[in-house]
Amino acid sequence: MNKKGFTVVELIVSFALVMIVVVILVQIVTIVKTLYLNAGIKTELLHKQAIMNRKISQRFNQKDIKAAVRCGAGCLTFIYEDDTSSNLLINKETGFFSFIDNDNGTINYTTKLLTGSTFGDIDISNETIVGVSDGKDNSLLKIKVPVKHTLVEGDFGINLVYQYDSRITAIADIVFDDQATNEGGTIILKGSSDLTWNKNLPFTDPGYYVIDERGNICTPSAVESCGVVVTGTVGNEVNQTYNLTYTFSKDGRELDQKVRRVLIIDDSYVYDYTGDLQMFTAPQDGVYKVELWGAQGGTTNSSYPGGNGSYTVGEISLTKNEKLFVYVGEQPKSNIGGYNGGGNADVGFAGGGGSTDVRLTSGNWKDTTSLRSRIMVAAAGSGGYYYTKYPYAGSPGGTINGISKAATSTCQPLGGTQTAGGTCDDHSEVSGGFGFGGNGDTGGGSGYYGGAGRYSTTISEAVGGSGSSFISGYEGCNAVTESGTASGTPTHYSGKVFTNSQMIAGNSGMPNPRGSGTITGNSGNGYARITLISVTS
Repeated sequence: MNKKGFTVVELIVSFALVMIVVVILVQIVTIVKTLYLNAGIKTELLHKQAIMNRKISQRFNQKDIKAAVRCGAGCLTFIYEDDTSSNLLINKETGFFSFIDNDNGTINYTTKLLTGSTFGDIDISNETIVGVSDGKDNSLLKIKVPVKHTLVEGDFGINLVYQYDSRITAIADIVFDDQATNEGGTIILKGSSDLTWNKNLPFTDPGYYVIDERGNICTPSAVESCGVVVTGTVGNEVNQTYNLTYTFSKDGRELDQKVRRVLIIDDSYVYDYTGDLQMFTAPQDGVYKVELWGAQGGTTNSSYPGGNGSYTVGEISLTKNEKLFVYVGEQPKSNIGGYNGGGNADVGFAGGGGSTDVRLTSGNWKDTTSLRSRIMVAAAGSGGYYYTKYPYAGSPGGTINGISKAATSTCQPLGGTQTAGGTCDDHSEVSGGFGFGGNGDTGGGSGYYGGAGRYSTTISEAVGGSGSSFISGYEGCNAVTESGTASGTPTHYSGKVFTNSQMIAGNSGMPNPRGSGTITGNSGNGYARITLISVTS
């Protein structure tokens, strides 16, 4: 038997196979080692991230922030309600993070990033949430300091959200960049750099702080200005903006300057009848008192006048630049019903009065979408009826329900309710509806739902019914949904709700819209008044 050794080719192939196996084993070992190292790096990154976030959060939970300002390259100072402060320090060059309590000089926490880690761009931002009720936190301070590592994907930096009420805490216009701060100190304005002020109140400067380059706070007093000179005055001309300039100087050198702009507004805005919608724009975040007076019904004989309009009032929170659309009702001068829904009458008789309302959506007075957006309505009276044998004054504007005059007729024109217009038995031709009074011998008064007009064959003392009133949030009201059906609740679908609200019928005492004292029902055209009663930011 012949015995042969390995050929050269076989040796080469065997060697190549062995090398391949060795390479694969080395790669596996390398991958395993890399995974192990990366896992360790990631664990340490996560550990540092958790501590950085926790140290800052602990201080924010202990003390309420009232201001924040940049204090240098990579430095942010937080000032608390007790006038103590903390500094957040980020050094991109050395990779150090520090959080220092300035009130006792204690370094709350400091750490150096892992080798291979770097700080990203620092991002400080504010966000205010619209529609949050008073007394609740409505704003977010977001602090983001990314940390990246060359070997591990992900962000291992600071990601914090501080929630606060912007109406009582001043955290605004924070600038955080890598530029050096003003040498020697920085002015921080208390409150806002853009203020809105009531012309009827003497102006009081909210004041300022000065923070030096070490983060120390100087609070001005009667004998200490902290090196700041304030120039400029604030007058009381409505819609005029006045500037106050704060200049900080030290050793004859000007180090910082801030400007506060103060817009003067009137506290009360009045709206008389114009025959068209009128717009109110809230000049400031605040609580506003809204008062509406419905129009009187038409009159053909002064001894038997149209019914006087009703009165509604309530307080509502509005944000700056929020808009309300005001529709002021008209007392008709003929048989044609008054603007904003008054019912028409036969020639020679009196039309119904137009209601006065406030809406969230503009449009023609009878536009369906616009009518559904009404959040307050003051009802109008119906037209007075004058006929030799059966003269009668009109029905005064109603509250939850419209008012109907007592009658012996089998067809008594009824007032509007919270869900339907007034009717007169099955005579639908005189019925009122959503936002309008019915037509008839005399016109029905307009309202949330209008009253019925007087039916022409009625031979008794009957007269048209008046409209109902509406206030979002008022007990007994029934708001419509956005599609126009009754919701079964008093709250408008927008969520807008009035507090301290009241309804007064047109036959009772109410504030005089055009003067002092009280009157019994509103006579003439309707009227509206919106008054800023408190500023909430």
